[in-house]
Amino acid sequence: MPGMERWFPVKRLVVTGNPLRHHVVQLAQPHDGQHQEALDHYGLRNDLPVVFVMGGSLGAVSMNDAVKAILTAEPSAAQRGYQLLWQCGGRHEAEAQTWLNAHPCDGVVCTGFVDRMDLAYGAARLIASRAGAMSVAELALVGKPAVLVPSPHVAEDHQTHNARSLTELGGAELLPDREVREKLGAAVARLLDDPDTCAAMAEAMKSAAKPHAAAAVVDELERLLA
Repeated sequence: MPGMERWFPVKRLVVTGNPLRHHVVQLAQPHDGQHQEALDHYGLRNDLPVVFVMGGSLGAVSMNDAVKAILTAEPSAAQRGYQLLWQCGGRHEAEAQTWLNAHPCDGVVCTGFVDRMDLAYGAARLIASRAGAMSVAELALVGKPAVLVPSPHVAEDHQTHNARSLTELGGAELLPDREVREKLGAAVARLLDDPDTCAAMAEAMKSAAKPHAAAAVVDELERLLA
């Protein structure tokens, strides 16, 4: 990622980006029917936008609480003006499903783990996510505006640094973990109500993409070994 010159000698740095899954890389070259395929996979409607909330494979309690706050305030997709694809984390899935059973709402799909990230990204108009290195790289590649919520439980606050690589370009907004429960719903609603800003954020995201990262890594290794 850019900015590594703060920690390593500039002459020994090569920025390649992170090699990503083939299915995700394909999203950089969209085809007809891609979005509808993603909606169909999750049983989502095509007349309301989708917000994809992902807290990582383990899930994030704060982000799960934020989704619950959104659904408590506006249980109907028509009220919210959007649908939710909620990746709650495997260890939280049973609790999340129990909560949903006790709080009837529509326009929400909850899953512990997403095995086809390309379809989740493809369905979404806006993404709320942790800011791990791989997530940041994928978000840039798919070119979707994002609200990034760095985990406070990582070494040297590196997720905040990751997030800033996109927020400084204008591709994402940063929301501190301590504020996500109270503020995620408002941030999502504000962005979805401003398509021009979302479009500009999407273009900024794409400017940070490294779709050929895997090949760049291989090329550099071959150069060093030659």
